[in-house]
Amino acid sequence: MLRSFILLFCLGASLMATEAKIVSDPKLPIEWLDEEYYDNIWKMANASCSQADFGGKSDWRTPTVKELKRLAQDASFKKEFDSIADGLYWSRDEVDEFSAYAVYIGNGFVSENDKCDKYLFICVRKR
Repeated sequence: MLRSFILLFCLGASLMATEAKIVSDPKLPIEWLDEEYYDNIWKMANASCSQADFGGKSDWRTPTVKELKRLAQDASFKKEFDSIADGLYWSRDEVDEFSAYAVYIGNGFVSENDKCDKYLFICVRKR
């Protein structure tokens, strides 16, 4: 019982460690949800974004390859984010029923990946 309490307390404290914020993209008509993200499979990443409700807005989604590449290739824009990290991020774009595209935020490299692999994800919405 005590172990469960400590785990829940630590989990709650880590979730409150950074506050989410919305970052407006100066080049594309979208907003990015800047919060701490974690690795997840493609289907769960998409579901997490579609169920997000932040800033009175509930039309969040995972970004396209084009949107992720734009973020990856603009170092000054990346500095606007508190929680972005170099790594593979899921895009909403599918290759086929088993694969989807992911973009490495460090350099914009696009790869085809199994939808059951776990990668980071970020949410966007149209302005």
